[in-house]
Amino acid sequence: MINNNMNKIIDEIEDTECMTEMCKQKPHLILRTQCGIGKYVFKNFCYRNNQFVLEFKLVKDSNYQDSDKIFYNIGEVCYLTANQYLYAYEYQAVA
Repeated sequence: MINNNMNKIIDEIEDTECMTEMCKQKPHLILRTQCGIGKYVFKNFCYRNNQFVLEFKLVKDSNYQDSDKIFYNIGEVCYLTANQYLYAYEYQAVA
């Protein structure tokens, strides 16, 4: 049991290092929300509901006119799991 917990911690550290490097290289992410398309910037890693997530903050950018609507209806912070981030990152790289 202790060995499994230790392996999980090591895996999370390795995931964090990999994600940190990706976020340094490409800190901005464009996301389509239910309120429109917004530009976000990476802020931090954290745990929400016992899950490792990446925290992004909405950027007020004149090129993304839905930013005010997103801010008002959803808020300025977005949390993505590592898998969600990788999916969005890959989608933008292909687009």
